[in-house]
Amino acid sequence: MALNQIELFIFFHLFLLIKLYSCIVVFPFKTIENKFENIDSNSEEYNSTHFLNEYYNKLLYTKIKIGEPSQEVNTIITFNDCNFKIGKSKKCVYTSEYLSQYNRNLSNTFNYTNYYTSQMNEFVGYKGCSAEDTIYAYTELNLYNLSKFSKIGFYLGSDVNDSICGIMGFRMDNYATFCRESNNIIKSFKSLDIINNYQWVLNYTSENEGMLILGGNLSELITNFDDKKLYNTYSPIGGASFPWMAKISKIECGENNYTINSMEVNGEFDNDCSLIIGSDSYMKYIENNFFNKYKNVCFRNLINYGTNNYKYYVFECDKEKFGKNDINNFISLSFRFRNSENKFIFIGNDLFVETNYKFFFRIIFSSSWKDSWIFGKPFFKKFPTSIDYEKKMIYIYNNNEIERKEVEPNNNNDDKDKNNISGKNIFLMILIILLLISFFSVLFYFIGKNMNKLRKKKANELEDDYIYGDINNINNS
Repeated sequence: MALNQIELFIFFHLFLLIKLYSCIVVFPFKTIENKFENIDSNSEEYNSTHFLNEYYNKLLYTKIKIGEPSQEVNTIITFNDCNFKIGKSKKCVYTSEYLSQYNRNLSNTFNYTNYYTSQMNEFVGYKGCSAEDTIYAYTELNLYNLSKFSKIGFYLGSDVNDSICGIMGFRMDNYATFCRESNNIIKSFKSLDIINNYQWVLNYTSENEGMLILGGNLSELITNFDDKKLYNTYSPIGGASFPWMAKISKIECGENNYTINSMEVNGEFDNDCSLIIGSDSYMKYIENNFFNKYKNVCFRNLINYGTNNYKYYVFECDKEKFGKNDINNFISLSFRFRNSENKFIFIGNDLFVETNYKFFFRIIFSSSWKDSWIFGKPFFKKFPTSIDYEKKMIYIYNNNEIERKEVEPNNNNDDKDKNNISGKNIFLMILIILLLISFFSVLFYFIGKNMNKLRKKKANELEDDYIYGDINNINNS
């Protein structure tokens, strides 16, 4: 019985240790810069059309090492797809800077799988199939050492000679069958118990760079994390594309909290966009109460965007007569989400983009949409947001004076900080030590208990022999 108790104790603590060593998976990312021939944001010719084309669809990408020996694939991170794919996709950015190559025949660990065998239409001239290979990623926020993970699934839609990119999609997986059946990067890592949950975070460390963190949560990124400041909501199904979304109960402006919405409206989350798309009622409010004070200085322009000629209103202001003092006097904008009284506040400095000659308002307005909002990069940069892919939950940390943990990416020429241990690792070490102490304490307890029983048994046997010997002596006498 004692041995069985020891075995159960050992098994339980080994299980806990395995769980403790389940890690986060980190991919550092950068922003893809949309370039215009001979015109950049500091050119005098740069206007609202250039601004909209540059900022509306500004994707992130990460360089993923894949295969053994490894090959480097530039991979787009997008909210408008749901799979992990590699191939000659229509979504790839067709410039030499962002395209790459992947030759499956050069990898010793590549295998085709039968997980998803249907052809995806976005890959031209090649019948793709699901596959798996070794993927390299970081497992801590300081980005010191790459770890190797075997049998990570993806969809391969290219031939060996194609110029390709990777696509890492994070859209909700409800809207199409192939989203549920084909490969997804979070599901791949979770199915192998590499991460503990289906959460993912886009953690911006600068204007155009940051880290995609799989299996992490906001408490690991925010110093002095306070549960009371964390808002969570189930993402309802809304629209044909099923975006990540929250219900907005109140939209308020200025110190007097003027409310511009009469009913709940949808707030979609789309980090692919580097802007916020606002409602018609908000456009009318700021035009009447702010921009009209700057006649012949600030202008509202109606701009065509994309091949479908969607029309958006863009505000731009002449820098000679409109400056940072005016931006500081901008009317604050705040959101209250359903079942929460906390305000998510934007001020002027959050909402204007500065160039050499102009300021552009970072909120644009559709000529056809009326009430809904789309929160792009400005929201994700200001309010750390985590999304749970399985539970369909959105977690938003609300602190305008947020203090994040200072994390500096690893410099290959400078290893002086390699001995630094994060707070999480210290906690894990202490917990492991305590578990080991309790393990050996119980082990020694059972060993000691059994040894005492053994001593008593031997003592009883000696006593029996002594008495038996005495009786013999008496009888002999």
